[in-house]
Amino acid sequence: MLLNFLVMFLLFLRLALNAVVFRMSFLMCQYVRYTETTQMSELKEVLISKASAQQRSGRAGRVQDGTCFRLYTRPVYDRFSKYSVPEMLRVPLEELCLHIMVWFLFRVCRIICQV
Repeated sequence: MLLNFLVMFLLFLRLALNAVVFRMSFLMCQYVRYTETTQMSELKEVLISKASAQQRSGRAGRVQDGTCFRLYTRPVYDRFSKYSVPEMLRVPLEELCLHIMVWFLFRVCRIICQV
């Protein structure tokens, strides 16, 4: 039970500190994706891309020399796609428009309430 908790804690731990010298890179990440069958956006775990893996290794040692421990083998890394799918292709445009409309209405209501 404790081991499962520690694994889940490490999977979702995201620190971006300048003093970080060691970095663990996992092979999965979470992205919002639109599913046609349910017509909803949902959070899905997908394999990271090579570009993402390279960026993650760069986070180790921003101020001084650092080390990145990749928790996958070279053959697994070779099967990664070169780049991840851009967010504009993963998330429907309607959702973005609704967020903008809500944000705009919220700002207008704040201005009206202040007057």
